[in-house]
This record gives sequence, C-alpha cells and structure tokens, in this order.
Amino acid sequence: MSFLLKSNLIILLFFISNTVFAKTFQFLDGNGNVYTVTVQPRIEIIYEPITAEHSSSGYYSGGKRRSSFLSERELHTLDSLIDKIPNSYLKKIPKNKGVSTLVLRGGSKELVYFFPYGDENAKEVLELLDKLSVKQKNQIEDLGVNMSRVPSQLIGRVFEIDSGENPFPNTVVDGIVDLKNSDLFGELRRIDVTVLEDGQMKRVGTYKKDIPEMEEEILTFLLKSQILITFIHTNSVLSIKDVIFDSEDSSIVVYKLEGNHFYYTNKKNTKKLNFSIIFKTRTKEIFVKGNKL
Repeated sequence: MSFLLKSNLIILLFFISNTVFAKTFQFLDGNGNVYTVTVQPRIEIIYEPITAEHSSSGYYSGGKRRSSFLSERELHTLDSLIDKIPNSYLKKIPKNKGVSTLVLRGGSKELVYFFPYGDENAKEVLELLDKLSVKQKNQIEDLGVNMSRVPSQLIGRVFEIDSGENPFPNTVVDGIVDLKNSDLFGELRRIDVTVLEDGQMKRVGTYKKDIPEMEEEILTFLLKSQILITFIHTNSVLSIKDVIFDSEDSSIVVYKLEGNHFYYTNKKNTKKLNFSIIFKTRTKEIFVKGNKL
C-alpha cells in the first residue's frame, strides 16, 4: 500500500472515529480532502480540506473549510448516485496512487468503496459533493407561498387545480378539507398560521403511509395548497430554519419555519411568522405550533 493511501486512510479513520451519527457519508478524495454528510439533527455537509503540512507533497492545500445544509431532495440525489456504484468497488483497494474512498455508515452497518485514480464514479460523487458544499450555510430558498402558485398534481395527484387564488374557497378556517379520497392523506383541516400564539398547537390531520423521506414535500404541499394559511392578501416569504428530532421520542420530527407575510390596509404591512410543523411518524399525525416572535 502506498504512503499516500496509508495517509489518506489514517485521516479518514480519524474523522470517522470522531464523528458519531445515525447515518453518515464520508468521502476522501485522492488528495486527502474529506467530505462528511450527516442527517441528524439536520442534513449537513462539511468539507474538511487537507493542509499543506499533512499533504504528501508538503505544499498542496485543499483550501478553506466550508459547510452547508442540504434538503431532502439533495440527499436523495446523493443517495441515488451512490446506489449506482457497482459492488465491485467494495473493499477492493487499488494499488495505484490517488485512491478515493467512500464510507457509508448507518446503525451497525458500514460499507467502504475504493476508487482508483481517475475513476469516473468517484469523479461524479466528488463533483456533486463539491457543488453541495459550496452553498452558504444559511442560504435557504424561499418556499414560494403565494396566491398565484397553487400546487397542481402535488404528491401523487392529491388534487388538480389549473388556476385560482384559493384551492378550497368553501372551506372555512378549522374546516375539513376535501382531498377527494386521497391515497396519501387522511382528514386534514385548514389552519390559519398567521394568528397562532406562542405555544398554541393545532392538529392538522393525518397521512396514511410510512414516508419519512417525503416530509419536506408534504410540508411544501400544506403551505402552497393553503391548508396551512400563511398570508392574508398576497403572499408570505418563508424558509425552513431548523429541523429537530425529539430527543425523548425519535418518532417526532419538528420543522421550524420563519418568515413574513404581507397584507394591505392603506399601505403595505409586514408581519413576522414563526411556527413549527410537527410530524409524529408513529401515529402519522401532523400538527402546527406557534413559536415566540
């Protein structure tokens, strides 16, 4: 085994031994830079560059450390790319220099892939990780909730709407929403989030399937369909600020959202929004809770 490969493995084992997560992706490129993706308490990617002091040449540096948060969709893209890697890469250590290593850890399971220098599979993984890690950590896209962007055929054709400001014009606040015998949702109620007080919690309804990977899509659906009402007149600007897994009950996942909604009197007014959408995966219930402004 070459000196560079031994050095890279030592560096990788250092990061693994000092990181304890339910699920972890770690990729060590041929230069010794390490990308780590963790999924709790929130999906995050961290890039740890090798320093000139620790590089085999004595002068190469991987640049600056950086990190960013990832969405469920971005994690799914990474998962899908890794799933395509042939099993022949598992624990077969190439003899050439510039070997890249990918370690997947989940619970008690661990998979280790080794890639020879210049390998196309390693190149694809590295390009995606590099792209995901470049985002600023707090660069979270506006969820785009407004009266002109009503979802159509969201989440398995729950319902279809071609146009209109309100998909449920005849459904009052706290009233039951007609989802046309949806295969995904049970009973849902419309909740006016703009008037929720700090600590006030309301039950939105239920969903029918074990789909924890779709929580963010369900959240987006509830907001854009105006089942959760987040504005009075024109629109709201919202972003997911944190995702929290309950330390006492792992079946509870809390999405904390912040932003503003806009309405008009004699002038344009702005009101802050701060609330959480709570998924209880054991009972398949959805709640919304007001947070302190």
